[in-house]
Amino acid sequence: MKNKMRIKISAFLVSMFFSACASSGVTVLERSDDVSSRPEWASVTKATFKKDGTNFYVGYVALEGQSSPSAAMNMSDEKALSEPMKSLVSQFMDQNQVGEDLRNTTGSRIISSLRSERLPMPSLQVTKRYWERVKLTDGEGITRIELRVYSLAEVSDADFQRARQIAFDKLQGKPEIRKVLDEVGKQQRDRAISGEQN
Repeated sequence: MKNKMRIKISAFLVSMFFSACASSGVTVLERSDDVSSRPEWASVTKATFKKDGTNFYVGYVALEGQSSPSAAMNMSDEKALSEPMKSLVSQFMDQNQVGEDLRNTTGSRIISSLRSERLPMPSLQVTKRYWERVKLTDGEGITRIELRVYSLAEVSDADFQRARQIAFDKLQGKPEIRKVLDEVGKQQRDRAISGEQN
């Protein structure tokens, strides 16, 4: 008798779980003009890629569903256009062996020091845009509308490499950056030493 009751309760709980999972998901309500599906490049999992001598950078924003697509595209464009600088800073930190735990604060300081610089990337431009308004439903059946916007910026690899060399030369020559890198090195050495002692 107790086993039959347990089986019935288990079956009920399993069916509730699967019905909740089946009702959750994403439904596209509206898309950019003349587009029947999301373009392959519009992905947050592959935000940068290289193809045929060109570097590509995806900018992405997600806003409340009633937001204006044109305003959201401006924000997404800005994100896409800022990605090459973030990539340069990341490469600079890799070259200087800045650990993962210090990247956020160090990267912000490096970007701040380059803010006034106009690195030469004349071919950098937004070449594609895509937006979609989606209905998101969670496992409990609660829905909300979201506007998702993607922008694709591209720059020739030659321009990117030229800007990279100029940025690295300027960063290496800035006393405040040398100081930041010295501080980072000291923090990493201190952590390594304290880790060895534990």
